[in-house]
Amino acid sequence: MVERTCHHCSEVIASIRTCASCNMVFYCSESCLTHHNADKAGCSKMSYYSQLTPPLLSLPFTFAEETCSETFDDRALINFLKRQGVFNLGLWVRETPLSVLGFLDVLPFGELETVFDPYVLPIEGLALENHPIAPLEAALASWEGYYKWRGFPLSSPIAILLHHVMTVYHILQSSGVASQPESVVLLAGVEKEADLLITFLELSSLLPGKTISVIMVGPSISAKISGNCFKHDNLTVSRYCMTLQEYLRSNHQSCSVDVIICLNAGLAAYTSWRDAIVEIVKRQIRCYITDFCLLSLDMSQQALLSLTLQLESALNHMNMNSDLTSRSSENLSVKLSEPVINPFRCPVRKFCESARFPWFSNAFICELIFC
Repeated sequence: MVERTCHHCSEVIASIRTCASCNMVFYCSESCLTHHNADKAGCSKMSYYSQLTPPLLSLPFTFAEETCSETFDDRALINFLKRQGVFNLGLWVRETPLSVLGFLDVLPFGELETVFDPYVLPIEGLALENHPIAPLEAALASWEGYYKWRGFPLSSPIAILLHHVMTVYHILQSSGVASQPESVVLLAGVEKEADLLITFLELSSLLPGKTISVIMVGPSISAKISGNCFKHDNLTVSRYCMTLQEYLRSNHQSCSVDVIICLNAGLAAYTSWRDAIVEIVKRQIRCYITDFCLLSLDMSQQALLSLTLQLESALNHMNMNSDLTSRSSENLSVKLSEPVINPFRCPVRKFCESARFPWFSNAFICELIFC
């Protein structure tokens, strides 16, 4: 039996109540439910979120019915990984919720890369060590297409490890950056992606003939590997223990970034994004963010609206260029584009204790729009 918490007060629910209007959120009492019912706009949003549940759950994998279930919690994930023979092995350590078993994940991000058998799965591991025999005839736009190209059965869970790099590939393709002969991609807020460096080698197979530089930055990256650079064919990957704004400021003269990608950004959850957004606006660099769910993106949109009101003073304070600082605050705007469902989202649903709407890693993609 999975544990549910109240959407209003966050208390563990003994007797579950569900909103009759949106049927999306759980409550512990009539009092908490009354608070939700009074928020007509919030309830309406929940109803809208529910409409996107079917397309989000539409994944081609034979295990999707299990991993996309509403009750698929961390213990269910552990059992799934054990049946797949990958539990707490190789790169799968970063997909294993060890806290459920009472273990604390103390290994800093970026120090897991020197594993003997990173993928654990023998067929997939052997295939990913080599370029595919057949080159791509067209850009990939689905997991089905990728699996067919790579020769993987749809029963393989390898998409769980590859969804980060495939999301980056999809953004590069849809933004047009992939058509450039050379491109510099800045991944911001990096955590476990720093350990998945070997999976990013797939970009050299996906984009042959292109020179690609991937720069990973994040304050949680281990200082031991900060500044390390890895080269493979047409791909270079480097990792730095610093925030996005710190990297842009320290490389302001030599920095030539084509696109910034913030995976599972959660702009509203971290105040450090405020300074990062200011730096992005200053340089007018194209930026894409992904997130787990529409609720998080709605909160991010509100956070950006608040930032817009402060943007002029922030730019002036940080000695930004005159083109931006001379403009009135009412002409400054930072917002997110309409979110689109990422075809290369993770096929494992993140369990939500207080609501029914599904969360998936890198579920939605938005572009940061500034003018």
